[in-house]
Amino acid sequence: MSSFPKISVILSVYNGQNYVREAIDTVLAQDYPNVELVVVNDGSTDHTLQIIEAYADRVLLITQVNKGLGAGRNAGVQASNGDYLSFIDHDDCWEPCKLTRQMELIASSSEDPLIFSNVRQFICPTLTKEESLRLRVPGESMPGFIAGTLLLSRSRFNEVGGFFEINQVGEFVDWYLRAQEKKLPIQMMDDVLLHRRIHKTNMGRQAEAYDRQAYLRILKASLVRRRASREDFNYE
Repeated sequence: MSSFPKISVILSVYNGQNYVREAIDTVLAQDYPNVELVVVNDGSTDHTLQIIEAYADRVLLITQVNKGLGAGRNAGVQASNGDYLSFIDHDDCWEPCKLTRQMELIASSSEDPLIFSNVRQFICPTLTKEESLRLRVPGESMPGFIAGTLLLSRSRFNEVGGFFEINQVGEFVDWYLRAQEKKLPIQMMDDVLLHRRIHKTNMGRQAEAYDRQAYLRILKASLVRRRASREDFNYE
């Protein structure tokens, strides 16, 4: 392993003009010295593309028709060439040491683990007091088994495969369950390395618009795969 293997950071965004600049800046401000940022404009109809184009000399930009978050992340992975992969949502922020701290942990392990970190949520100041009071946002940090905290080698990503591309919630839950099914080593860092913004266009996920049926389908598919895997093992 070289001293600083390249990390490809994938940012897929659809209509993220209010926050995407901050997400890009938080990646470019990383203190890790070998980072490639791939930004996928997933068919945005607002000013997202113009904002990204202002960083043309510092990011790899891909523009495609709107296909959903899973397809956008897959396109970013395919266009990237880093030895390691990480993901950030357009409305989240990283600590400047995020990639460095996680690479230190990977370098100290012989297992090539998937690395996650703690996350802290914060309410966007543009929300009204009434909107903020309706949300139940923990003030303390919590384990972040989400795409925005993940760092892993490209080879581990390939073992699991790409993200679910049907345009619905749950594409990362599906991916994470497949990683668990393969019994890949997973480590959770205590460090808070991701700050997750709660705002008007994602606050529904915190409330009644939670798509339980989609998650139930994902969990059912995982159970079917696990059962089939056990049967194959017993047969052999």
